[in-house]
Amino acid sequence: MTPEPLERMDRIERVEKWLTALAPLGPVRLHYQAPGQSLVLAFGTEAAADPPCSAVPRLADPAAEPAGAAGPARVAAPTPPAESAGGEPVKAPAFGVFQAAHPLRPDTALAPGSRVALGQTVAYLAVGPVLQALRAPRDGVLLAWTVESGARVDRGDVLYRLS
Repeated sequence: MTPEPLERMDRIERVEKWLTALAPLGPVRLHYQAPGQSLVLAFGTEAAADPPCSAVPRLADPAAEPAGAAGPARVAAPTPPAESAGGEPVKAPAFGVFQAAHPLRPDTALAPGSRVALGQTVAYLAVGPVLQALRAPRDGVLLAWTVESGARVDRGDVLYRLS
């Protein structure tokens, strides 16, 4: 037996409850991508006011929302910026807070120019209380960090470049 699909409002209410639960963490922006679909959900004034690109169309009908309504803003995903030349971009596997080093061992951060081996921990992604090791996809040299340690990242954001 296959489960009944959730009604549209049930899905929206679940996402809103989830984002509300994340509110104590501060402004949150989640980016969801599936084949042929892309959606960015922003919660909090800073996240909603500072979208990843300057002109982001809204998916929800603004007339249907009461003025000054609290809750997540539904916005379309931005067009990714053109990739700069030099090295293979390594992207975030999920949304979270990027950490160039383990929080308990800040002296372990790699510097640009460092050699890395396949599977070596290069950085970390904090997703709530979980710290996920980000491993090198292949042998190479870390060319540059493209985000600062402590920055919030979305799934698919380029974290660093590997030669």
